[in-house]
Amino acid sequence: MEFFYEEIHRAKNDTPYVDTEMTDVDYRAHYHEEVELIYIPEGTVEVTVENTCTLIHTGDIAIILPYRIHSLRNISCSRLYIFKLLCASFDFSSLSLPEYFLSENKNEHAYGVLHGFLMRLVNESKRPDSDALKELALKCAADEILLSIASMPGAGLSDQNHMDTRHKYASLLNTVNDYLQKHYREEIHLEDAAFACHFSSYYFAHCFKRAAGMTFNTYLTEFRLEKAADLIKSSSKTLTEIALACGFASVRTFNRSFMKFYNITPSQLRKNNI
Repeated sequence: MEFFYEEIHRAKNDTPYVDTEMTDVDYRAHYHEEVELIYIPEGTVEVTVENTCTLIHTGDIAIILPYRIHSLRNISCSRLYIFKLLCASFDFSSLSLPEYFLSENKNEHAYGVLHGFLMRLVNESKRPDSDALKELALKCAADEILLSIASMPGAGLSDQNHMDTRHKYASLLNTVNDYLQKHYREEIHLEDAAFACHFSSYYFAHCFKRAAGMTFNTYLTEFRLEKAADLIKSSSKTLTEIALACGFASVRTFNRSFMKFYNITPSQLRKNNI
């Protein structure tokens, strides 16, 4: 699983991205250029946005604005609808909302409006590709969603300091990800990543925790685990070879970390994948 989800699944100015097939999703800290909405038709997901962690349950909606660093962790048998929308006429990265997580009971009116538009977008996305009106219908539904978000009571503009901090943390995450992509197979210490970012070790550790919502060592472990999971599914290498190829010092450490993160052993994942 690559770090930048938006490089795998992206919206266009004239076509929103809609995915109703995601299950049991775990995504490390990342951000998007788009407005992202997450609807949970089933299960529970832990969503962390800018260091604020919230459990969202069946029926809830999460609104993730551009450049908000966030992560997703499956808690129990979750299914997700993911919507990603771009807007050329308004800078949603500057928007600040009083509520980023909506539930039917707590936010009855705002939830009802947004939920109705999201379901309309789902229905429009299922039109046959040959339908000449499909693109227009998708764009109109997306515009209604964006307008309803910008019109939420209490919505306002973020101050410049918050905007600058978000972009600083996004840049830091970019640099760290590029470094890990090249060196994750090697022995890596916090000081190495700090040097690559031209930070002192102390300042890097502080900024990274603020940016990603986790320590650098935890992030490094999860980065390696995702690489390992991809190899388990796509290669015939032994689990020992995969563990060492992904930078783990021992198979024992690899197995323990894998079980903690995925709630399944590497061998079980390979068996399930087969």
